[in-house]
Formats: sequence, C-alpha cells, structure tokens
Amino acid sequence: MVTKRIQLSAKPRGFHIVTNEVLSAIPGIKLIEYGLFNLFIKHTSASLTINENADATVRAGSRYFCESLFWASQPKQAAKT
Repeated sequence: MVTKRIQLSAKPRGFHIVTNEVLSAIPGIKLIEYGLFNLFIKHTSASLTINENADATVRAGSRYFCESLFWASQPKQAAKT
C-alpha cells in the first residue's frame, strides 16, 4: 500500500477537473494496472464526483443542479425600495 499527500491548487467556487493535477503529483500512478484509489479532500465544503469519460454537458448540468439546490435553500430577501 502506498500513501501520498498532495496539495491541489486553490480554486474558486465551482466544478473543476483535477485529473491532470493528481496525475502530475503522483507520476507512478500510470504504472499501476489495477487497484483502489482513495482521494480524501480535507475541506469542509468540498466534494468530489467521478464522471469517467462523461460528456462535457454533465459538468454544466451538475453545476446547475447544485446551484439550484443552494439558492432554493436560501431565505427569501425582501426587495429593496
């Protein structure tokens, strides 16, 4: 078993592809033929989705869904007059 700690670059809120960052931080990963890969994100508001070979619209759809959930849960504010 191999354990490696890496640090991804800071990103603004949104959906981001981190595959190349992970691959460059762990160059030997390309030599592994099979196994289990665990990625722990040490951030309270971050999450990870895996969309292998997904169409580009998957990310846009996921972003729309999550943003609509977030904004729907926010209290309504009175219009300023």
